[in-house]
Amino acid sequence: APLRAKRTAMAAPPVRAATRPRTTEAMPALRGPEPKSTRSERRTGADRRTHVLFTDWRWAWRGRRVAARRTGGDDDTGTDRYPISLVAVGLALFLFSAADAFFTLQLLAAGVAREVNPLMRWLIEHDTQVFVNIKLTITAAGVVFMVVCADTRVLRLVRVRRVMQALCAMYALLIAYEISGLIALFS
Repeated sequence: APLRAKRTAMAAPPVRAATRPRTTEAMPALRGPEPKSTRSERRTGADRRTHVLFTDWRWAWRGRRVAARRTGGDDDTGTDRYPISLVAVGLALFLFSAADAFFTLQLLAAGVAREVNPLMRWLIEHDTQVFVNIKLTITAAGVVFMVVCADTRVLRLVRVRRVMQALCAMYALLIAYEISGLIALFS
C-alpha cells in the first residue's frame, strides 16, 4: 500500500510518442474531474471558432504551410503552398495531355493511327469534343491529386513527385513520336 500511495503522489511518467500509456497515472482524464479554477474568465467578445472557413484571411490566398512541421522521417503532411517546380511539372503534364489529345485526333483523322485505350476509343467514336473534355478533366483531377500528394510515397518506394516527373518524360516521348508520325505523313 505505501508503494501505491507514493506512485500516485508522483508526477505522471513521460509518455513517448511511439507508445500508448498503459496506466491511469499517464492519463489524467481517467483520474477524475479537474479541480475548479479560482481564476476568473479573461476571454471577452465573440467566440473566434464560429467562423470555420478561413479564420485568418491573410492565409486564404497565399497559404501558410510550406513544409512539414517536423523534420526527419517521412512526414506525409500536406502543405498550403507548393514549390514552383512542382506546379511546373503539373502544368507540363496537363499541357502534354492536351497536345496528346490534339495529335491523336490528327493522326486518327489521317487514318494512320488507332487509339489503344478502349474507353478513349469509344469516346472518340461517340464524339470528339466529349473525348477531349473527359481526357482533360481526368488529367486535371489526377494532376491536382498528385500535386497535393507529392511528398507521399507510392508503395513505400518512390515519392509521387518522382512519378510525376517520370510521367512527364514519358509524355514527352509520346508527343515526339506523334509529331514524327505527323511529319512522316505530310512529307
